[in-house]
Amino acid sequence: MTRLLSCYPGHLSCPSTFGMNQSGCCALADPGAVCCQTPLTGQGDAMSRSYCCPHGTACSTNGCTQLTQPLGYCGPEQGANCNVSYLCSSGPAVWAGGSLPAVVVVGDSVSIGWTPVLAANLSATHAVVHSPGRLADGGARSTSNLVNCADYLLATDTLAPLPLRRGDALLVNFGLHDYNLGLGGVPEYTAEYRTGLAKALALVQAAGATLSMLATTPAHNTASAADDTTVVALNEAAAGLAKELGVPFVDLHTPLVALCGPVPWADNGTNACPLCAPKCKQLSVHYTRQGYEVIQGLIYDALFSSKR
Repeated sequence: MTRLLSCYPGHLSCPSTFGMNQSGCCALADPGAVCCQTPLTGQGDAMSRSYCCPHGTACSTNGCTQLTQPLGYCGPEQGANCNVSYLCSSGPAVWAGGSLPAVVVVGDSVSIGWTPVLAANLSATHAVVHSPGRLADGGARSTSNLVNCADYLLATDTLAPLPLRRGDALLVNFGLHDYNLGLGGVPEYTAEYRTGLAKALALVQAAGATLSMLATTPAHNTASAADDTTVVALNEAAAGLAKELGVPFVDLHTPLVALCGPVPWADNGTNACPLCAPKCKQLSVHYTRQGYEVIQGLIYDALFSSKR
């Protein structure tokens, strides 16, 4: 039986991607929107993607048909005006941390990998949760998803504001779902990230909490090594936003490249990367448990260690 997530008024509830027994919320704010689950041409595989289209349109392998506006996939290219929207997932359930300060991670599927490891490391001092609360489906995805879905990502799964308080921390990471447009997409990424961060910063400042930005980890075994060149540019843009907003920025890219060398990383031999071997090619942008241990260690040392 499908578990229906709470959606804002006017946001259609649609089945979730990958056939999971949960729903998502269509951010088009169109009560007549159409729920879609089709493979999308040019997305790299035949797996069905969940999205929604405006009323009067239909689903197809090319996304929405019969559009009155130009066709395009949701993000980062389209931002708040996207007309093929991936569904918003809800934020975390209210955490049971008692008097412990909370750490809320808003990030992509790589952050889904290291968040439980960081939670174990901080279990005595912090309650660590992830947004979206459903640890699947690419996590918070692209910056266009941040623009479209900020009201979900920065709320609990019942749509209550995140119960942040003084001493809590919000960690934000976007980038791996934004390199698809290449270097030409960096300005769009920057503008959308700035928009989403403004909402996040207002939330933490009102609560007396803190906001930190995390760099995107290397695109270590994607279709092209040029993808990681774009990731580097996205990280430079993100670091600039962090400086602009006066918030900490944790570089997760440079230390990993220093450990494993330029991409692509090797599965075997003397140059095998300990962060992902022997499955680097298979994992593409993800990591083994050992890799996630290293990543969370960088975050811990930068933000939570008594030695910082």
